Formats: sequence, C-alpha cells, structure tokens
Amino acid sequence: MLTLKASKNDDESARADESVLILKKLDRDYFVIALDERGKEMTSPEFAELIREKRDFGPGKIQFIIGGSHGLSDSVRKRANLILGFSRMTFTHEMMRVFLKEQIYRAFTILIGKTYHK
Repeated sequence: MLTLKASKNDDESARADESVLILKKLDRDYFVIALDERGKEMTSPEFAELIREKRDFGPGKIQFIIGGSHGLSDSVRKRANLILGFSRMTFTHEMMRVFLKEQIYRAFTILIGKTYHK
C-alpha cells in the first residue's frame, strides 16, 4: 500500500495537485480501480469474480485508488479501468482503506471456497 502526501491546499486546487501525484504512481500494466461514491456497486461475490478475472485472465495486477478529502480528479477517473463505489455515502480515506482491505480479504476467501463471506 502506498500513501501519498495530501495537498497543502484546502480548495479545488487540492484535487489537481493530488491527481498529478496519483497519476505518476500508476503502472500502465495494472488494472486500475478508483473508489468513488458514484462508481459501480458490486456484491462481494461479484467483486471476487472481478478479482479472479483480472488475476487469471487480465494483467494479473490491480491498483486501487482512494482519493483524498477532495475526491478524485476527472483525469484520475478517466485513467481508471473501473470506478467502484462501496456506498453513495462519503467516508474518510482512512475508513475506505479498512473497507477495501476487508473486501479484498473477503474476495479471496470466496475464491478459495471458505465461508467467511457469509
């Protein structure tokens, strides 16, 4: 997990500042998933299937983007292969890290046939 330094600005320019840092860190060989409340929502089994597809038939590597307090810029959203929404509510990026880690763990338990996800 890579954490980038938040912009010192506390206005709309913060999103632009942070997008430059984010875009520099993205690898073109990875499937990029940006988390955004306006993104596509999935069930845990659907998310597990996405992980399986990208692992087995896609690039084999996934990068997740969690935006800062000002959200993600359009340029970051356009670079993403998928915009994923966990909820239409807004959460802190610290909380989203926990939610994302739990869903990744849940996805892999689904893929190996464990019952954790129920």
